[in-house]
Amino acid sequence: MLDGNLLGAVQVAMEDFFPKQSKDTPCWGRPEAYRYRVIRQDDVFFILIHEAPNACSNAFICVDTGARYAVSLDGRILRRSVGAEPEAPPAPPGIDSGVLEGVALDGGAP
Repeated sequence: MLDGNLLGAVQVAMEDFFPKQSKDTPCWGRPEAYRYRVIRQDDVFFILIHEAPNACSNAFICVDTGARYAVSLDGRILRRSVGAEPEAPPAPPGIDSGVLEGVALDGGAP
């Protein structure tokens, strides 16, 4: 069921993701060239914006141009991941695989 909060959250994500529209905006830069998937968990909407495969006369061939948003019930963007951005920051350089020094590989059996 669509409600005002859901539509408001999608509107917030769309306004953040798309540039200002003009008559010269190409097809792939328009909201109707995308599909929207929304899941609500408690007071947060998780929104996936991705290309519609048949939009723009099949001339719309892009990779990793969608976005993911987490939008609060009051319309604040809590998290955004656009295009091919990683889900998490890279691990610090000092992190290794966790191998303990001095431990025998066979578990210490003679």
